[in-house]
Amino acid sequence: MSMYKAFPIALLLMFFAACASPPDKAIADAEKAVREAAVVSDCAEGEFAEASQMLEEAKRLVEQGRYEEAEVKAKAARKLAERAKKSGELAWEDCQEEKRRLAAEANKKNEPEVLTLQTIYFNYNEAVLTDASQEILRTNAEWLRRNPDANIIIQGHCDERGSTEYNLALGERRAGAVRKYLVQLGIDAGRLNILSFGEEMPLDPGNSDDGHAKNRRAEFVPRDK
Repeated sequence: MSMYKAFPIALLLMFFAACASPPDKAIADAEKAVREAAVVSDCAEGEFAEASQMLEEAKRLVEQGRYEEAEVKAKAARKLAERAKKSGELAWEDCQEEKRRLAAEANKKNEPEVLTLQTIYFNYNEAVLTDASQEILRTNAEWLRRNPDANIIIQGHCDERGSTEYNLALGERRAGAVRKYLVQLGIDAGRLNILSFGEEMPLDPGNSDDGHAKNRRAEFVPRDK
């Protein structure tokens, strides 16, 4: 082969080699666009993820020597990243407000519910639950089911009539009746302790029928594990 025939072939080889170079600029442009979009990516997650994935595909194609395909992918990744950045910026305020709302809901779920168990009242010299008391206890049981980590002390109280010893025993029967009913409703007995104060802790110190009625009660207080 003469040098005159070899010369055009050499030029062609140089031409194809130049065309087959890695698309460094296209990759760099795509990387820059993805970095800029990352700032607001939380508010354009789908588009940002697609752009990032396409950029990674372009880099893999470069490693395989498939430069033309890599350049096409890199340019598409840049366009997607630019679109993600624009979308994220437009949605930024609403997006951040939604994130704050979701965070507040999550925090609320993680916080223990405020103790809202209602007090039970008894008739004079009795430890029998009335229909109204049973209805209240069903509501209390629902709270206890929603808060399985809550442990409770049921305190039994009496009015001032009767001896100290008698009222201590009556207060214990009242607290015990409440505990028994809650257990029947499915509450674990291990979560419920009873304690009688008899007449020692009146809600109403007055010596009246209304005062006595307020003092004949069972109350609920939290108990440490």
